[in-house]
Amino acid sequence: MMMASTVDLGGLLTFDCNNLAVRIFCYCTIADLCNVDIAMMSSNLLQSPLHDIYRLLTVNHLPRGLDRNQMAWLFKRSIKLKSVSFDPEVSMTDMAHILRQLHKGGNRSLVKYVDMSSCGDRTTDALFSQLFNVCTQMEILKLNGCKKISKDNIHQLSILCTTLTSLDLTDCDLVKTVGALAKGFPSLTELNIRRSSPCGKQGNNTVKDSTVRALCQGCPALLSLDLSCCDNTRDAALISLSKSFPALTALNMGGCDKITDTAVRTISQSCRGLSSVELGLGHDYSGKVTDSSVIALAHNCPSLTSFGIGRCYNITDAAAIVLGRGCPNLTHLDFTCCKRVTNEGVIALSQGCPSLTSLCLSKCVKVTGVAVTALSQGCPLLTTLSLRACEKISDSSVVALSEGCKHLTTLDISYCTKVTDEAIIALATNCPKLDSFLLTGCDEVTDEAVIALMQRYPGLRSLKIHTRN
Repeated sequence: MMMASTVDLGGLLTFDCNNLAVRIFCYCTIADLCNVDIAMMSSNLLQSPLHDIYRLLTVNHLPRGLDRNQMAWLFKRSIKLKSVSFDPEVSMTDMAHILRQLHKGGNRSLVKYVDMSSCGDRTTDALFSQLFNVCTQMEILKLNGCKKISKDNIHQLSILCTTLTSLDLTDCDLVKTVGALAKGFPSLTELNIRRSSPCGKQGNNTVKDSTVRALCQGCPALLSLDLSCCDNTRDAALISLSKSFPALTALNMGGCDKITDTAVRTISQSCRGLSSVELGLGHDYSGKVTDSSVIALAHNCPSLTSFGIGRCYNITDAAAIVLGRGCPNLTHLDFTCCKRVTNEGVIALSQGCPSLTSLCLSKCVKVTGVAVTALSQGCPLLTTLSLRACEKISDSSVVALSEGCKHLTTLDISYCTKVTDEAIIALATNCPKLDSFLLTGCDEVTDEAVIALMQRYPGLRSLKIHTRN
């Protein structure tokens, strides 16, 4: 049938089907659309042009919590579906049902993104096989925690899903999965094989030479690799990796506490296009990385925009100074627990990295208000700043921060014990975008300042304060 040019909803609203209606319905939820459809059918409006509108809609994400009737309606109306994220409460039977409906509804070639990270150990070989046969054109696949995925599943994935560009195997068994990557993923540019936390067991969390060979053979286009908390990984494997993938732009080695300066220096020489590097340990021991690694990266990788070296206790001002001089494009920087970094290093960053938007100086106990004032003058684009447990910081520097960094959205000054109401009121006055504020342990801050802050920002998303006994 021909689509009517306008739709009249009981005289309340008239709009053009070809443009405005589609835009309005894009703001509705699947449940809303389903309820409208049911209402139309109960009113004998089976030929309503709204049915044609549905066919013009594309659902970018399958919403969580849909019941079977709503899912059936979604596929019955031939609404295009680009993304599938399974709810933790969805049963394996319902997952299989969704995949069958995708297959029947002709949506199989449209799905580009699939997230099964909530499924965990509930998955089966049969479900993986069904998924890979249905979503053959997907580009992004998240299998976080799907520990039952096997070599055969990975092999099947390589054969059926040749357009895959991003694969997340967080907490999947490296022995079972990474070796199978050698079967061939020519389009894969992003791979995540990280652990959620260090395992401490040899084999299950180790990037070995055989792992590198598999990656080289099967993933020649790799640009981004996350192997954080693969804590038994040694220098030799990372050196081999860097020489095999000189085009890498992002490398996360956080929590790989056995790597040394030798590996990092080689990586910096082999992968000069790196823009994101993570070396932070994420747990409380010092590791073997020193200023030498940071100096090498700053000299050889001038395109760095994101760098993390938290909890590497050997790091000093020398590292911060060289980053300030050699990496002017830095936007994200993490120096958590680098307790040897002082004002000198932070001032160098403020002078050399004007594009910084996120900076963590948590537990950098030698940093004082002088450095914070320098940040307020040199880094006006800061949106996220952590000064947690920097006990030498006082009101004057926080006031300067509020005046110079008006784009702040997240600020942590917990345990900055010299901060008083004056600083809080200045932040409430000067930082209109603030939506997450941590004040735990700020004993000199009174209820009056907190109330003023909440009145100024009634929509404050997160506020953590110290409660006096």
